[in-house]
Amino acid sequence: MHIAIDFDGVICSNHERDYNQEVMLRKPIAGAYDFIKRLLTPENKVSVYSARARTFTGVHTIQDYLTFVVGLSYTEISTIDISDKKPIADIYIDDRAIRFEGTWPTHEELKAKSTNWLGQGTNH
Repeated sequence: MHIAIDFDGVICSNHERDYNQEVMLRKPIAGAYDFIKRLLTPENKVSVYSARARTFTGVHTIQDYLTFVVGLSYTEISTIDISDKKPIADIYIDDRAIRFEGTWPTHEELKAKSTNWLGQGTNH
């Protein structure tokens, strides 16, 4: 099974108070270590995606965060694909997603789910 996990807001906190803070100083979301560790089995492929990974430095920032803040080992991180693109996967874990079950969401539901980088609803 291929599981794709968004970085900001899912693994790394992305709250208003953290917005201007260096990513390495942000707290991991509670349970991230245990959850990712449980996924790292031979039957699973784990990907972490983020716009941060557009650059070599961004990829290394995510790798360093997973090591020094989340607590995964270098060996564990070497099995995780890190990309700036959302990969084709069986399951996505993303803080900005709406599950589609055949009924299109209303404008109000979209507006309630919509967030900007500061975690506040938008006025669009």
